[in-house]
Amino acid sequence: MILIMEKINKVLTFAAVMAALANILSAPPLAIPIFFGPFESAIHFSQLPIFISGILAGPAAGMLTDFVGDLYMSFTKIPFIVISLAILGYTTAFFSRKFNPFFSGVLA
Repeated sequence: MILIMEKINKVLTFAAVMAALANILSAPPLAIPIFFGPFESAIHFSQLPIFISGILAGPAAGMLTDFVGDLYMSFTKIPFIVISLAILGYTTAFFSRKFNPFFSGVLA
């Protein structure tokens, strides 16, 4: 029982660190702006910690990383992005069990 609790604590700690990193990487100064004529968009790197967490710690950690990690972007830009990126974290972990970790990020 103690070994199970230690593993859960390690996974939760890893997910919390990755969520903090995802939250930091979703801030506007760290985004690369892209302009398509009159349209403006940006490339942000907040998905990288979600991929890493899903691949290394499993589906639950990938989803937890997203729910906590994209709070800034959810409040400032797109409210429903948390749900779509939670699915991204889960599918990355799911595909990493069957395929190469690099291809699991591409497939997700």
